[in-house]
Amino acid sequence: MYYFLLLLFDSNQVLVVRSCRTRIIHSFYTEPRTCTGLWLALEDATINNGCLWAIPGSHKKGLVRRMVRDENGTHFDRPSPVYDQKEFVPLEVKSGALVVIHGDLIHQSFENLSPASRHAFNLHVVDTEGCKWSEDNWLVHIHNGIIEEFFIYNTILIFHCS
Repeated sequence: MYYFLLLLFDSNQVLVVRSCRTRIIHSFYTEPRTCTGLWLALEDATINNGCLWAIPGSHKKGLVRRMVRDENGTHFDRPSPVYDQKEFVPLEVKSGALVVIHGDLIHQSFENLSPASRHAFNLHVVDTEGCKWSEDNWLVHIHNGIIEEFFIYNTILIFHCS
């Protein structure tokens, strides 16, 4: 999945900057959990231009929350926990580096306030053998693995590999 964040503006056309985005949404939930994220740096990712940050070992603590789809639409199944920012470590990488992210890893990124861009290609993979795709995932599979529905959460989705 290649995406970029939408810029948010208030009613006076002033850019609204969010302090950070903590991500652990389980968008692609399977039982057993098999989702792995592959984050390919297309440019250097540094603290200055909004590199990823993660809590080491957090993937061992299990599921925190999920993005689900039901009769009320697509939403999180519970509020996001508050994390101590001192637990996060930066994942600074050079262009061409591949960061492999366990599906349960607590991770985030901060706004890129530098003049340097930080493009990355993000691909999520899940096993199809021996696991069940959750029926309440926001991404719905139908016959022959063709995707029926997309939900865009504060991103513009350009490409998705299933």
